[in-house]
Amino acid sequence: MAAKQKIKNDLKLISDEASKVIDDLSHLGKVLAEAGGDQTKEAKEKLDYFLEEQISSLKKRMEVINTKVSQSAKMADKHVRANPYLYILGSLGLGFLLGKVIAPRYHE
Repeated sequence: MAAKQKIKNDLKLISDEASKVIDDLSHLGKVLAEAGGDQTKEAKEKLDYFLEEQISSLKKRMEVINTKVSQSAKMADKHVRANPYLYILGSLGLGFLLGKVIAPRYHE
């Protein structure tokens, strides 16, 4: 479940950063509109429309990713709950092997 929370946090950070970029570009558009008149205003409107579409698309993709991550986490949880001894033995075996590999380095 920690991985799911980390992914949610990462998606939130991406969304926040995208919003900051939009705000910065909007500010840039306003500055250009003040300096350049009608053509700059039209360019700003096109840029705002394009950015809104891109952010909307990004949010939709993030929702799809979030849904897929949730589904994968649920499936993994079901599998672990259905086969707990398999995962316990696998973890013990992996720990044993890592102990054999790492331990000799500390004794040298």
